[in-house]
Amino acid sequence: MRVYPDYRYNDGYGKYVLGTTHYDGDYPLEGWSGYSEYAEHDFASIAKSKGFTVFVDWSYWYNDEPFRREGNHIWLNDGYTTAVYVP
Repeated sequence: MRVYPDYRYNDGYGKYVLGTTHYDGDYPLEGWSGYSEYAEHDFASIAKSKGFTVFVDWSYWYNDEPFRREGNHIWLNDGYTTAVYVP
């Protein structure tokens, strides 16, 4: 997961942080990266196992990417975001 370094604030949500998920293959050489959808669901499972409240496919962001390969990147995303509540 890559968390962006700054938080945002909203009266309804309070402080929140945006991040992305993907896998890097052949680490540390990073011969390929992608499979964001699978990485998102794994991240949600890890967060849930640690006691955090998880909202899978919480909101649709219109950025879906069907499975395809472009060079060393493997695209796969359903366009929905998962939210994790961290008190």
